Amino acid sequence: MAQGNVFGTAIDQAFVMRIPEYVNRARLDRSVVAMQRKDQDGNYNAAVAHVREVKRQWGDGVSTLCVLYNGTGEPAASGSMGAVVYRGKNKEGEDTDWLVAWDTPWDRLRFANQAYAEINKAGHYDTIDWEALERKISEEAGSQNRVAWSGCVAQVQTGTETSPLWEGVLSLE
Repeated sequence: MAQGNVFGTAIDQAFVMRIPEYVNRARLDRSVVAMQRKDQDGNYNAAVAHVREVKRQWGDGVSTLCVLYNGTGEPAASGSMGAVVYRGKNKEGEDTDWLVAWDTPWDRLRFANQAYAEINKAGHYDTIDWEALERKISEEAGSQNRVAWSGCVAQVQTGTETSPLWEGVLSLE
């Protein structure tokens, strides 16, 4: 294992081709083998234990512990884009939705990492046009973004590396 937070053996073409019944088979077969091996050798439990230990180190509070398993038969080689909505209160005590987002593209020669934020009334993101949000991130975001609305402030930033640290701060004016 190269990193302390990567668990198990990569199920790549070379691995699958060493299994006699899969010699000269393709992507779907790699996916089948990856899914068969997902829980072997304690990989899943080790990944969950790692995530729980990170949470323990950070302390109490509401959070979502995530474990993502790529069982597609291909490496995840297109970067990542994501958004999260948090519900909080503005300085008047009214419920407010804070959206924070990132885009970390695979092709770093052509595209830059992006950080983006929006703040709206509670429930605004209950139905969201993801394509419109993707356009906003592509057109309006940068390596840093600050937005203020109704007494609330969101500041986000991302690094320039291929695995950047993305940081966000939610506060009141």
